[in-house]
This record gives sequence, structure tokens and C-alpha cells, in this order.
Amino acid sequence: MMKTLRKLNPWANRRAEREALAETATYAIDTIRQLDGELALLRSAVDEFADTFNDGMLASMVGGHFNCGEADSLVRFFARVGRQEVAELWLECHAEDDNEESDLHKTFDDDDQDGTVVDLGKYLVELAA
Repeated sequence: MMKTLRKLNPWANRRAEREALAETATYAIDTIRQLDGELALLRSAVDEFADTFNDGMLASMVGGHFNCGEADSLVRFFARVGRQEVAELWLECHAEDDNEESDLHKTFDDDDQDGTVVDLGKYLVELAA
């Protein structure tokens, strides 16, 4: 009976396809709007967090107390969310107190006496990748 109906009324198939497409498109649009709102909320929180940590005194007082892995994680976060200036600030302030021989960031010292200074910008690009 159904095959006969489809043969008799081929436009019914087209109408059903259009209705299904309209439902799918409506769902997709609603989902995108919802995600857009959630993304804006997350972006706002990230910006507030970065603005709070974009403080040289805070970074100078706290940065040296992080181990290299903790500092890299924080720096990587700021670099990946597009806050390069905050990432550089924290890496520089961490490196200031990173003076043990085994410390990873001791090579950011401005006094390059042994030729081991690492390019900060290049290091951040590699870290954020």
C-alpha cells in the first residue's frame, strides 16, 4: 500500500524530506546558539582570569615558587587562549628565581654568560603548540 502511495504521490516524499531537513536545521541552529552563549561565558571567565594574573607584582612574588612544570602549564594556558603578554610575564618572573642547575627555565637569564639563553618568544610558541 505504501509503495503504491509513493508512486501515486511522489511529492509526499519530497515534503517529508523537507520537513526532516527543516527539523535538523532548526536543531543545529538552536545548538549553535546555545554553544555560542556558553563560549562567550567561558571567554569572559578566561579574560577575567588573565586580567587578574596580568600583574607584574603578583607574578614576581609567586612565579618563582612554581616548579617548572607548574609554570609551563600556566604559561601554556595563557598562550593558548591568546594572552601572550600574560604568558611572557609569568615565564619571565618564574625564570628570575629559577636558578638551580637542574631548573628548566634558568636559561632565560639576561646575563648570557655561558651562551645558553633561550629565545622567549620561540619557547612560548613551542610550549603553546
